[in-house]
Amino acid sequence: MKLELKNIKYYASMSEETDCYEAILYVDGKRLGRVHNDGHGGCDYHDFSWKDYERVNEWCKENLPKWICPFDNTENETDLDLWCHGQVTNYLMQKDLKRLLKKLFVMEEDKQFFTYKAKWRDISPQALWAWKKKHPTSIVLNDLPFDEAFELYQQHS
Repeated sequence: MKLELKNIKYYASMSEETDCYEAILYVDGKRLGRVHNDGHGGCDYHDFSWKDYERVNEWCKENLPKWICPFDNTENETDLDLWCHGQVTNYLMQKDLKRLLKKLFVMEEDKQFFTYKAKWRDISPQALWAWKKKHPTSIVLNDLPFDEAFELYQQHS
């Protein structure tokens, strides 16, 4: 089963205890329905049948990786709500990284991120080469394909 959460709309000002969002859930490329949360700390709402919800939720519990609770180290199943909130988090992180890469020079060195007030498009190849020579262990995120940059960004966030 392939799950996708598309058309995510996030409402930061309405997010209190949970993310306030709405999105469309696709299963195996077909639209299943709308998923949303009002941001007040409850479960998600699903605008599709209970039968479909149970089918997808059970698949998530059986097939998605378990997660460890940081408070008591118990292993827990990943249900549909948790998966959806993970997708919203990824969406927000990607949006943040795109904004950073567009406006700043972003690099990672010794598992820390640094930004410089220089737009990527304004840096000449010669200046980049000289900078990399001075900082041989650093990785310039602007110079990576977005998927690789995001994976690195995600590891340290």
